[in-house]
Amino acid sequence: MKEKYYEELLNIKTTGDQSWDETKKCYHPYEPTPYFALDKLFESYYINEKDSVIDFGCGKGRLNFYLNYNYNCNVLGIEMD
Repeated sequence: MKEKYYEELLNIKTTGDQSWDETKKCYHPYEPTPYFALDKLFESYYINEKDSVIDFGCGKGRLNFYLNYNYNCNVLGIEMD
């Protein structure tokens, strides 16, 4: 339920898995962190608009959009292509 809710709220499409060519040297499949897990994490971990977050291996940016929307903090996503 939360997957669809957040995807529509944030106007993003980060659901699903994405597999890559397993023969490549750097094989890291895309597996987004579920929104319920993000909600649970940030019940205990406080972030505010003065904080900055760097997300190494950000994938499609789910965490970045989530943090910016919910906490109005600065977020930078870095992904290896």
